[in-house]
Amino acid sequence: MKQQYIEYCVAAAEKYGCKASVMIAQCILESSGFVHMPAKTNNGFGITKSGGGFRSYSNKRESCMDYARLVTSGNYARYTRSASTPEEWIRAICKAGYNSSSSYPDQILSIIKNNNLTQYDEKPSIRLKNRTVAVEKEKTKSDIVDVALSQVGYHESGNNQTKYNEWFGMNGAKWCHIFVSWCAYKAGVSSSVVPKTASTDAGMDWFKKRGLFKYKGHYSPKRGDIVYFKTGRSHVGIVEYVSGDSLHTIEGNAGNAVKKRTYSLENGTITGYGVPKYESLNTSDYEYNDQDSNIKYSGSSSKSDTSEKEKREQAKQELALLNSVLSRHSKKNESVNAKIKKTNFDGSVEIKLIGSHGKKNYILEPVDEIKLTEERKGSPSELEFKAYYGSGKYILYEGDPVLLVINSIKRFYGFVFTRSKEKDGLITYTAYDQLRYLKNKDTIVFKHKTASDMLKIIARRFGLKTGSIDNTKYAMSKVEDNSELFDIIDNALEETTVTKATQYILYDDVGKLTLKNVSKMKVNSCLIDEETAEDYSYKTSIDSNVYNQIKLYYENEKTGKFDIYIAKSSKSINKWGMLQYLEKIDYPLVGKLKSRAMLQLYNQKMKSLSIKGVIGNLEVRGGSLVPVLLNLGEAKIANYMMVDKVTHSFKRGIYTMDLEVSGGGFSSDEQS
Repeated sequence: MKQQYIEYCVAAAEKYGCKASVMIAQCILESSGFVHMPAKTNNGFGITKSGGGFRSYSNKRESCMDYARLVTSGNYARYTRSASTPEEWIRAICKAGYNSSSSYPDQILSIIKNNNLTQYDEKPSIRLKNRTVAVEKEKTKSDIVDVALSQVGYHESGNNQTKYNEWFGMNGAKWCHIFVSWCAYKAGVSSSVVPKTASTDAGMDWFKKRGLFKYKGHYSPKRGDIVYFKTGRSHVGIVEYVSGDSLHTIEGNAGNAVKKRTYSLENGTITGYGVPKYESLNTSDYEYNDQDSNIKYSGSSSKSDTSEKEKREQAKQELALLNSVLSRHSKKNESVNAKIKKTNFDGSVEIKLIGSHGKKNYILEPVDEIKLTEERKGSPSELEFKAYYGSGKYILYEGDPVLLVINSIKRFYGFVFTRSKEKDGLITYTAYDQLRYLKNKDTIVFKHKTASDMLKIIARRFGLKTGSIDNTKYAMSKVEDNSELFDIIDNALEETTVTKATQYILYDDVGKLTLKNVSKMKVNSCLIDEETAEDYSYKTSIDSNVYNQIKLYYENEKTGKFDIYIAKSSKSINKWGMLQYLEKIDYPLVGKLKSRAMLQLYNQKMKSLSIKGVIGNLEVRGGSLVPVLLNLGEAKIANYMMVDKVTHSFKRGIYTMDLEVSGGGFSSDEQS
């Protein structure tokens, strides 16, 4: 087969993300390498029309492109998207209907082996303006480690606000895997080698699907491997080196910072290792022309190994997210309406705390303060109280149920998990509701299930009681391997939110798992204003994660130029000076929309609000929407805000709450 035709195959395989070795072998078998073809067709692969007969092409290059497009789209994509080796590719293609002969895959594999065709999978080339630039292998696994080491000591600015999350586009999210992805990106490592994801589950699953995951005890980790801690916790890090029986790592979000850590290779929380096939990029510098569009560039190309098919899929997912972001931010925050009324409640309550051990029920006599803490996501409700033991009247043990009743209303039902006894007989009890059991881990395969379906399946499997569960309506398929149940449900709900722009709140309603659309979480009876709140803490900043000009660029190989997408706020720039965000994008389809969405997200001051000593309200829990009317001096709030965390305090018959709230927006008295 002519070298020119082989290069056509390699170029098509690079563009669409298929296997060049398989493609070349099929061309040899089907047409002897573009020699014996149907007359005047230039069809080297025997591809037929839907109505019968062979497809015709103007040239052989076009035939190669059509083949690559065919096997990575439509019905073929269902079978080939998880294929990685030549054998997996040819068997997937045949299963999709390319050739029904049982001997066909073996014929192709024999041609690949006899002609050493896998070399064209390992050494792809990059074409740019009629030039071919060989992909260099000048970088090694040490690159990602060196990048990670350079970040040791970095601290988040609070609430998961980091430069890594900012790069990823998810500020506020847990960032241990985002840090790994960021380090790979900075080292010039493609997302087809180290996955770009925020999820440790998705990251570990990515390596498993490609046969690149090694379980602890069956593999000796190497520098640059990705270590997954999915046994008892959900975390990830980068292997720096191994010394004797010790594993040395660099980890993001390790105590809200980037830290070096050391473990025994047999550490119980280590699940295993992702072993990337590091194939590096040419990282020669570009020369930029300071213009706002069609910026010319020179030097070597740095095209990612990510296939065109993967890019298109990523672009679709990103567009869905961006559309949801724009739709949510384009809506005005819902103002406090006439239905809101100040509560007449003075904070006085009658408390009844009931514990059970065996067949006996006890009316407990708590000492000092009872605290009930609830968060919006990822944590069970926690009840902490103190009671004396010594008179022999009662004692509770781990696993015993506890019921909290306030003013004859059942508010919490959970189970004792910890006890701490002091010398004088005072015992501190900590109890959690059913959500605590979502810290269990399991391996579950979901096929076309909604998040609400997944919740019900998990509840049945672990014997948890359920109450009202709203239909989340968006179905997905997932393979969750050794994953924490909280993570499984949170990931499904986040994917639903991104796709449907609808948020759902999971909580335990006095012993029954409940899932509600956030629109049902309004608590109109809890107006928070100057009279009902004792104190508040309000902070604003433009020092980090604030941008008033978004500049995105795409390397256009066809034109040899950079396509630039800019969104900016002249008003904000005049006030604060230019705060620019710069990012390279992989697909031009998202450029315009992404720049607009990012400007919506980042062209505003960072604001946080904590409110203390609010008159208590039993309807308020993590995820509730409460009306807030506060004049903060330079800013005013007159909107519903979401409760990220609430601590209900009951002390000497008085009931107050401390709240951490977000969203709702702030109307400023100054021009911001």
